[in-house]
Amino acid sequence: MMVNMVENDAMDPETDVDELRLAFRPRRIATLSAKAALFALPVIAAVAGCATNVSPGTVTTAVSPASSPSAAPSSPVAVCTGAQLSGKVSHAGSQSSAPFAEIVLTNRGPGSCQLSGYPQLTAWGPTGHGPSAPLKTVLTRGSTYEIPDAGPRTVVILPGRSAWFTIGTGTAYGSPILVFDRVVIDVGSTAGGKASQVNVALSMNANSPLGKAIPVTVTAFAPGLPPKP
Repeated sequence: MMVNMVENDAMDPETDVDELRLAFRPRRIATLSAKAALFALPVIAAVAGCATNVSPGTVTTAVSPASSPSAAPSSPVAVCTGAQLSGKVSHAGSQSSAPFAEIVLTNRGPGSCQLSGYPQLTAWGPTGHGPSAPLKTVLTRGSTYEIPDAGPRTVVILPGRSAWFTIGTGTAYGSPILVFDRVVIDVGSTAGGKASQVNVALSMNANSPLGKAIPVTVTAFAPGLPPKP
């Protein structure tokens, strides 16, 4: 009996092959599992690294840094001085005993300059038979009888360009009529702190209430040239 059993086992090759397959399969599965684990480690590490840098529910977007503007701020424009400006009367006239003159100031300097607000000026003229001298006047800011006032502003005058204003007087007061032969306009200060001046020649009648200063009205500086009449 024992011999027959041994012989039967030796004579059954299919049984031996099946047993070998079953014995080899777990080892192969284990080997493949180990290789897969080694391959997955870098991926898991990368995912873990991303997870530590991004909080849950946060969406991140890569944005290239914006270029900052390279233009430097413009330097401030200096106040015009008498050395830069020349002045002349552009247009003059009189209506209803209210003489006026439009005065243009032109920038003859190499750079831009600015004027602000209203002109400060002194009227000159002969008194009696004497030479021309400063006259006693009182300045009022606003519209003249003929020319409306646009209001104070800062006017930047480029080289070769101009600004203008109007001066107005009256001749219906009780005192004798005087003649303005020039006005002296105070503009930007000199190095010593004294106001520099622009002289403008003109011929303009004016008088005043008895015993009082001559009323003179000035409009604010305006850019460019006065409108043509």
